[in-house]
Amino acid sequence: MQKYYILSLKWLKDNQVMVWWQPESNGYCLQIDKAGIYTQTQIDKHPEYYNNGKSTLAVPCESVRKFMVNVLMNDGLILKQLKKIANQRMHIDAA
Repeated sequence: MQKYYILSLKWLKDNQVMVWWQPESNGYCLQIDKAGIYTQTQIDKHPEYYNNGKSTLAVPCESVRKFMVNVLMNDGLILKQLKKIANQRMHIDAA
């Protein structure tokens, strides 16, 4: 049976950042790994709620995964940690 993520068109940010429904229609999230997965039965029972094309769009999970790209956001701390790891690795390799 097909599984879906629910894309919130209502909260789509600047047409760039996608906002997804969390599990059990319990709020919103930006990270797809925190999004709820909804069944075909749920969508079919209440299409006006889950897939009305104005504020919600039911998107097949497999379609979303095809477009996913892993992105590491730099908050300064991550960059420092990555530099530290790289420097440690260079010292190990040089020894």
